[in-house]
Amino acid sequence: MDNPIKPEEEYQFSETESSVFDPSAGRRKPGMPGGGGPRNKNIFILLGVLIAFFIVFKVVTAIMGPKKAIPNVAPAQQTGQNVANINEEAAVSRRITTLEQTSADYNTRLEKLESNVTNAVNALSDIEIKLANINNSMQILANEVNQQQTQITALQTANVKPVKRANYGPSVRYTIQAMFPGRAWLTTADGATITVRQGTKVSGYGSVINIDTEQGIITTSSGRTIRYSTDDS
Repeated sequence: MDNPIKPEEEYQFSETESSVFDPSAGRRKPGMPGGGGPRNKNIFILLGVLIAFFIVFKVVTAIMGPKKAIPNVAPAQQTGQNVANINEEAAVSRRITTLEQTSADYNTRLEKLESNVTNAVNALSDIEIKLANINNSMQILANEVNQQQTQITALQTANVKPVKRANYGPSVRYTIQAMFPGRAWLTTADGATITVRQGTKVSGYGSVINIDTEQGIITTSSGRTIRYSTDDS
């Protein structure tokens, strides 16, 4: 709101200005060069100062005024790079965690395998000890068996009596000349011939026990046999 101008504050023309401008006449008084005098000069100076001030104000305003916002690309790129770095670090961290877990699993399996190997070695050691004990026991048993066998042999040797063979007279060699079921003809080297059957006594052979026509053998009580040709014993 404009403040009212008091009468005493109104602009008062000086004597010079009053002499230059006569309000009642509505025209300038003679005697002022160019029709203006010093007042016009002051007005031009004031206008020049105002124009200069306005120009300086415009220049300063143009320089100091609001600048166009330049998009800050670098921070956005930096943010994206930071995000990429964070993601890469997270991926590396996950890989490291996975590798650590895998390594821990391998270590656990290796420990179990080492424990199993140790148990197997201990079991083999126990088996070797047991086998050694069994071998010692078997060796002791074999020695005892050998000793008992030696003793048995010695006892048998001491108790065996010589067997006396029956004396059937001079040894005569017979061979089979011919034979039929239940009967056979024997001959000697000098051509003597005899007929025998089961129970017949033969000199040097004892009694005839069996006549086997299929095998061609005559068995006697002395254990000697009569065969064809020279195959008898």
